[in-house]
Amino acid sequence: MANQNNIGKIAWLDISVEDAAALRDFYTAVVGWTSEDSSAATCKDQGGKVIVEPRSMAGGQMCVIEDPSGAIAGLYQEP
Repeated sequence: MANQNNIGKIAWLDISVEDAAALRDFYTAVVGWTSEDSSAATCKDQGGKVIVEPRSMAGGQMCVIEDPSGAIAGLYQEP
């Protein structure tokens, strides 16, 4: 049986769309999900590695990180 405390929580999210802010707002309105800004500095502080330093991309900032388990993720922050 599923743990009732985990219903509706995202364990991993990977989606590439043209208007991520609109999609974020959609899911916030529909199911109450929220998002938080992330930073490369926080990644390092938490034991991760920054593979690609933050750089400008599509009007925002992006970087690629590796978490302590070795999983690699791209992070994008809108302006």
